[in-house]
Amino acid sequence: MHRKVYERDFTPLCKCGERYDRIIDLPMIAPEIPSYVSPASGKLISSRVQRTEDLKESRCYAWEPGMERDVARNRVYEQEKAFRPISDAVDRIVTEMNVAGKLETNDYV
Repeated sequence: MHRKVYERDFTPLCKCGERYDRIIDLPMIAPEIPSYVSPASGKLISSRVQRTEDLKESRCYAWEPGMERDVARNRVYEQEKAFRPISDAVDRIVTEMNVAGKLETNDYV
């Protein structure tokens, strides 16, 4: 069971009624990233700081897991947003035709 730092002095009882033992583990140290040439700027990137700066300067963002889903959802939203004026215009015209008696609603229901 992993706990937050502020919970470190709290020793809860497990379901069996016994106390948990506190084990202090080594922190994870992330090594620097391997050097690469940025596809956005063409600069040599050899550290996380350089990568962050390059992404910011290039107006790019780091690709994260799950972004495909977010990109697809945003694409659908933008398509619906672009179609909304047409949809609203069709709704308005149909309503006007119905009010003017040029369209009977039971023909299309």
